[in-house]
Amino acid sequence: MSAQANDVGIDTIWADGTACLPDESLDAIVTNPPFHRGVAKDSDATLALFADAARVLRPGGELWVVFNSHLPWRTHLDQFAQQTELIAQNRNYMLVRAIC
Repeated sequence: MSAQANDVGIDTIWADGTACLPDESLDAIVTNPPFHRGVAKDSDATLALFADAARVLRPGGELWVVFNSHLPWRTHLDQFAQQTELIAQNRNYMLVRAIC
């Protein structure tokens, strides 16, 4: 179901990181984070997003992350979030909600 069909307002922001966003300006961040740049493994952008999520999310804000199950993002989220919850998982993917 779409946000419009459910009368939910959504603002979509395309940005290179969160530096341009003011403190406590978002209710939620939804991401499928990058883990490579070209063919090289590069986690810097994702780790920076996780670290800055607590700043840009309002109190109780949620960071929703979908990623390949074999990647260590859940462990990294546990370091930055007050609470993480596994929402769904199959052989290939994991969906985690982090409360910041």
